[in-house]
Amino acid sequence: PVSQAAESTEIRTFLSRIPKPVWPALDGFEADPATTRRINRSRLLDSAGLEDYAERELRFGAENDGQPQVIAMELAELANRRGAPDQAIRYIKRYVPNYLSLPLDAAPEKFWQLAFPLPYRRTLEQYCAEYSLDPYFVAALVRQESEFNTRAVSYAKAVGLTQVMPSTGHYLSRKLNIPRFHTASLFEPDINLKIGSYYIRALLDGLQGSEEAALAAYNAGKS
Repeated sequence: PVSQAAESTEIRTFLSRIPKPVWPALDGFEADPATTRRINRSRLLDSAGLEDYAERELRFGAENDGQPQVIAMELAELANRRGAPDQAIRYIKRYVPNYLSLPLDAAPEKFWQLAFPLPYRRTLEQYCAEYSLDPYFVAALVRQESEFNTRAVSYAKAVGLTQVMPSTGHYLSRKLNIPRFHTASLFEPDINLKIGSYYIRALLDGLQGSEEAALAAYNAGKS
C-alpha cells in the first residue's frame, strides 16, 4: 500500500525547489475611507440599474486598491443578488486567492457564507435525508463540480449542479422513476440533485463507505 512506500529523496529534493506562492497580508475586513467611497459609488450605479458599471467599479478597485478582500465580498453579494452564486465564488477565489489558508476567525462570517454558499439548501437536504448523506458533503461536491451553476456543462458534457453525464442521467432516471426525463432535465435543480445524491450514495455503498474513493470515482469514473 501507499502508506508503506519508501520515501524518494529525488522527489523530496524536486518538491523543495518549487517556490511557494507569497500572498500579500490582509489588513482586515473593515473598509477604509477610499474603499467605502468606491463601494458607495458602485451601489449608486447598481440602484440606477447600471449593474455592469457597478461591477466594473468594484473590479477596478479590487485590482488596484489596497483592500481586495473587502471589495471581493461586495462583488460576491452583487453576483448573488442577480442569482449567480458561481460568479460570487469565483470573485472570492480571484481576489482573495489565499482564502483557504485563512484562520476561520480572520474573516467575518459573511465572507465564509459568500465563499461557501448553500443555494437550493432545502432540496439538497431533502435528498440527503432520503439517501442518508451528509448535506455538507454533497454541498462540497456541488461547489467543486459546478460552483452551484445550474447551467454548467463540462468539457466532457456533464450537466448541471452535480455534473451528471447524460447517459448516467437517463439510466438513473429509469431507476428513480423520473417521468419524461430528457437531457435538459439535468438543468433542473430538483432532478439534478436527486440523481446526483442517489449516485454518490450508490458509489459510497459500493466502496465500503469511503468518501475519498467515492469522490474520486464520481469525478473520474469507478474504473
